[in-house]
Amino acid sequence: MYYCEITEAIYNYMKKIFLFFVLALCRALGFAQDSSTVILTNHNDILTVGKQVYYLEDAESKLTIDDVLKAENQSKFQKNKTDILNFGNTLSAFWFRIEIDSRQVPQTYLEIGNSMLDQVWFFAPKNSQYDVRKAGASLPKSVQEVDVNSILFALPFQPDSARQQTYYLKIQSNYPIEVPIGVANLQPLMERQNTKNIAFSLYMGLMVSMALYNLFVYFLVRDKVYIIYSLFTFTIALFYLHLKGYMFHLVWGNMPYLNAYTPSYSAFVTIFMALFANHFLNTRRYTPYFYKGSYFFYALFVFCIVLNISGDYLISANLSQLGAMLVAIYILITALRAWWAGSPMAKFYLIAWSIYLGSVVILILQVISVIPSNGFTAYSVFVGTALEVLLLSFALAYRINLLKKEKEEAQNQNLRLVSEQNKFLEEKVQEKTKDLLKKNEEIQVAYEEVGQINEELQQVQEELLSQRDLLAYQNDTLELFKTKITSSIRSAYTIQQAILPSKAKLDEILGEYFIIHHPKDQVSGDFYWVNQIGTKKILIVADCTGHGVSGAFMTMIGNTLLDKIVKVWHITDPAQILETVHKEIRAVLQQSQTGNTDGMDVAVAVLEENPQGFKVEFAGAKRPMYYLKAGQKEAQKLLGVRKMVGGFTNEKKQYAGDSLVLPKNSILYMASDGYADQNDRSRHSFSEKRFMGMLSIIQEKTLPEQKAFLEQALEAHMTGTEQRDDILVLGVRL
Repeated sequence: MYYCEITEAIYNYMKKIFLFFVLALCRALGFAQDSSTVILTNHNDILTVGKQVYYLEDAESKLTIDDVLKAENQSKFQKNKTDILNFGNTLSAFWFRIEIDSRQVPQTYLEIGNSMLDQVWFFAPKNSQYDVRKAGASLPKSVQEVDVNSILFALPFQPDSARQQTYYLKIQSNYPIEVPIGVANLQPLMERQNTKNIAFSLYMGLMVSMALYNLFVYFLVRDKVYIIYSLFTFTIALFYLHLKGYMFHLVWGNMPYLNAYTPSYSAFVTIFMALFANHFLNTRRYTPYFYKGSYFFYALFVFCIVLNISGDYLISANLSQLGAMLVAIYILITALRAWWAGSPMAKFYLIAWSIYLGSVVILILQVISVIPSNGFTAYSVFVGTALEVLLLSFALAYRINLLKKEKEEAQNQNLRLVSEQNKFLEEKVQEKTKDLLKKNEEIQVAYEEVGQINEELQQVQEELLSQRDLLAYQNDTLELFKTKITSSIRSAYTIQQAILPSKAKLDEILGEYFIIHHPKDQVSGDFYWVNQIGTKKILIVADCTGHGVSGAFMTMIGNTLLDKIVKVWHITDPAQILETVHKEIRAVLQQSQTGNTDGMDVAVAVLEENPQGFKVEFAGAKRPMYYLKAGQKEAQKLLGVRKMVGGFTNEKKQYAGDSLVLPKNSILYMASDGYADQNDRSRHSFSEKRFMGMLSIIQEKTLPEQKAFLEQALEAHMTGTEQRDDILVLGVRL
């Protein structure tokens, strides 16, 4: 009897060894005794069991576990054919059936590697019934059985139970239903999770470092492309960490409702992506049509955010995914067009963007179930974003040197232009002075000859005919002199018009505007100067000392100095512009040595758009700025300082700036004193009060209509009298 028991024990032991080797051989050859049963035999194994899972779609999400266990529903289960189950964005619920034999490994867990699924129900057999446990991204993190960035359900360890147990999962989610399922002991699962945490920490460290680096560069060079890139880098890193569940796991675990705004997070990232592309590639210059086209995508993603906030997750999710893919392709085409147009930075962007675009396309195709989910498709975007951030950071560093070189070349060119213009003006002044002296001498000689002729007429009557002919000859000479002087003034007018901003430039910078410019003597002592530095638009109206030729010379000096001060030195503060022009005029005209008192009254306005409308910075030298605020009925004004620019003034009095924020559709007016000071036949001036009253009356009219109205009012006022001074009025709608 004892011998039989020993023999039977040896037989059972050998049977177990034989079964172990058969099982090992089957696993090595890629098949097993029962391909539908998950058998965990090694404590260190992590089994990926996607191909051993059966699934059932519950389109109306009405089935219960009792319904699923019925024969008619059991027959509807389909076997999955991929390692990772992926159903994309859907409103359906899905049931999963899996058979697991975990008798040989205690502390076995079923792992769902996607922690962003909204609701997951786990049904485990217990006493001929099913015990249910629940987890998911719509629930607080505290309900999870193990504090890791995945969903774990402990499997009951029953060494004496049946060979395998059948478990069920029910999953319903607004987030794409991508279900990587694994079975393993807790220790290897935790070790793998720690490895992932280290990898994602390195990724986040790289992205944050690049974001902080470019933010630091922004504070050095004040180029907003760097702060946009810093925001893009930081938000895209947070977004991808959110996609992998780290934001929910580490940041807002007790606020699961924040997971429902994934489409909004995606929309913000894509908006920053498009903003950076526009600034980096300078699409406003190289591809203006593509620059305007980007506003369509901004509107699209704002609409997507509104849909998401209003609760329509599925449409907003599909819209954000499709829109992100379209934007990625659109930006690639824009970069190619910018490179073709000569953008020096486009080739760097193309290389980095192509790498990132490939990874994004893989991610989106994987999310919408076009390509299978696996380790490569799930994590390719992290490698793509890291490489893109590094390459674009190098390109931005190169951009600093490129901009520095372009700035130096522009400064040198401006200095050459100023030098050439000064030389040209000096030659013209000398030439005109010589002509005037010569003509004055000739006129003096002519007058002397006329006097001599009169004396001779009194003495010799018979020489009248010959003397009359001589007078006719000299009158012709005077007429010729007059013609030459008129021609010279016309040339001066042509030169003066050339220095004023062209219509194309005014249209580009100002948009809707009007200009009333009436010189008293063909050439004017009033001039206007308009330019744009970055996002700032600078508007200047100046009234120089005198009018005619002398005033015109001062306008050319003032225009040249403004080009140097604003475009070369990049001074955009209105009060500082006035102070610098004041010092430069005194230096150019050597007023301290010569006693020259020429100067000008100046109004300077700097406009910059912001979310509230427009920020307006103003400073005036004896000239105000008038404005009509949108929605208000009366015109208002900002006063300047009672100190002219140039000449001898109270140097203790400083030019001061003022600022205000005006909503869009407000109107600014800047003018010389010619309009308000124009007199009528009774020698009564038009007056500033009446001028401001007219601005209040015409505020509902378009700017061309306002110009016509102001000119008609001035013409009616000065009927029967002459223009007494140069007249200049500039109106701009914000």
